Amino acid sequence: MPKAPALAQFLRNRREQLQPIDVGLPSGGRRRVVGLRREEVAALAGVSVDYYLRIEQGREKSPSDQVLDGIARALKLDDGDAAYLRDLVRQPRSGKSCLKDLEPEIHSLINSWPLTPVHIHDCSLNLVAANPIARAVFPYMELGDNPLLSLFLDPVMPKFYRNWDKLTTRAVSWLRVYVVRNPDPGLTVVIEELLRRVARFRMLWSRPDVTHDNSGKKKLMHPQVGPLTLHFQHMTLEPSGHVLVPFWAQPGSSSDRALRQLAGA
Repeated sequence: MPKAPALAQFLRNRREQLQPIDVGLPSGGRRRVVGLRREEVAALAGVSVDYYLRIEQGREKSPSDQVLDGIARALKLDDGDAAYLRDLVRQPRSGKSCLKDLEPEIHSLINSWPLTPVHIHDCSLNLVAANPIARAVFPYMELGDNPLLSLFLDPVMPKFYRNWDKLTTRAVSWLRVYVVRNPDPGLTVVIEELLRRVARFRMLWSRPDVTHDNSGKKKLMHPQVGPLTLHFQHMTLEPSGHVLVPFWAQPGSSSDRALRQLAGA
């Protein structure tokens, strides 16, 4: 993700979400801008307008933690957004690639969970491992597939995922944070392809929305067992950088029973 446009978009959006009264400033009557002016943010953050503008435009290479904390306070950013601001300002030009192969112990581990579907992705988010129950739950995903490409390009997915609209919105908001912290060349190629081919992805990517929540919910219409509601959590495996995603159902629910049916338990 190019640093300057993403940073400018994020800060502008957060400025527009605040009114002077929200930060203890007088409204001053009619205003020609939505939200806070740059000079108001600069004053609240304790920096000059020119210096704040350089930060917003991505021209200031190394603002101090104190300055970034001041901007975060001025814009009333929560902890997640404040961390994202620091990542945007200081994002590396390139990230390290995931280690090529997973350790055998990881395969043994996920295969020992017969009722917990697990996917493992590389730094480009390509699927590199799945245990048997995951393959049963997600019959349209094969090793080597990229779930982002599948989610937006496979015509089956809007029917397979009952919450496809919400899921795509969340996926892009999560991706925006992930790609700043993990600037993988392969993932950049995936994003560029989606921008070329998918109008919904372009629309969602143009927004400044971000999510720092690594958990979520998928509502499936499974071809064998019908409706399934699964919770999931993204976890990073160190030091390889792979992303492990376990899925689970509410204990005792119809989805839990459906999982057991798919597992043959």
